[in-house]
Amino acid sequence: MSEVSRRQAMAAGVVGVSSVLAGWSDVDAGEPAKPFPAKKEPKASKVLDAMEGFRKEIPKDTRTTFKGTGMSVKEMEPYTLPHLEQVAGGLGVSTKIECLMLLTYLKDGDHKLRYIAAKAI
Repeated sequence: MSEVSRRQAMAAGVVGVSSVLAGWSDVDAGEPAKPFPAKKEPKASKVLDAMEGFRKEIPKDTRTTFKGTGMSVKEMEPYTLPHLEQVAGGLGVSTKIECLMLLTYLKDGDHKLRYIAAKAI
């Protein structure tokens, strides 16, 4: 049996919730719920693409004044916490769906991704 990817699980969850909510008023009226087409979230997809890209390579530290300085944790070396906060800020997360998709990264095995997701939310 093949494993379900994070992207497939999130898409199924978003589609399922939106279809339930869309058909809710029809059920109250005694009519069966109608299928609701999934709304595309291109920005949310970009956030997932960026997070998966961070598994391979994290962008360089572009801070000018304190570049390369800051506290670090053993699991996140050679990156510093301010550098990872800068990366999280660069994601530009602003919608509820993007935050919901980032929640799955809070249990990720990679500590760097956990930290970036927490700071982005």
